[in-house]
Amino acid sequence: MVNTSGSSRCRRGWHLLKRLILLKLLLGGICASAVEIRIASYNVEHGVGRFNTQAGTFTDVFQEAKYAAVSAVVARIDADVIGFQELYASAEHFAGWMKLAEELGYPYWSLSEQGDIPSHTMRQGVFSRYPILSEHSIKAPPGTAEMTRAPMRVVIDVPDAAAPLVLWNVHHRSGGGHFRSF
Repeated sequence: MVNTSGSSRCRRGWHLLKRLILLKLLLGGICASAVEIRIASYNVEHGVGRFNTQAGTFTDVFQEAKYAAVSAVVARIDADVIGFQELYASAEHFAGWMKLAEELGYPYWSLSEQGDIPSHTMRQGVFSRYPILSEHSIKAPPGTAEMTRAPMRVVIDVPDAAAPLVLWNVHHRSGGGHFRSF
């Protein structure tokens, strides 16, 4: 015969503890509600359109058409936060991206650092309708060229959320012209 009185008391104690935790939750000791937020990711394939801020025009008809197409898609998606891949960092590309943010109502934005290949200027970016509290780009270790596009993390302050929203925006390496085996 096995003495179970100790284990029986242990089980009763465990059940009591679970009931106390449940009661605390029901009485509002820990209260969090879901906040609905719409998030999107968009690979714009080589930028959103080059815009010449001095002239106030796009650099050519193709760039203007590309901008109009990207703008229509972003407006239709109507995301609160949108991650972009394949943005270029040139002044004209950046001006087009900033024009898009302003026209579509995204007061907060972040642009990743350049990747590890100097000739490769593609970056990631984020538009947000909510404040971006912090941003961080990940760089590959020195002497490697494995991360042609620096992954980025943003922390966003969503009103009434229990905690800030943490998002990663990543464009994985393709096998294109800068292919290098590991």
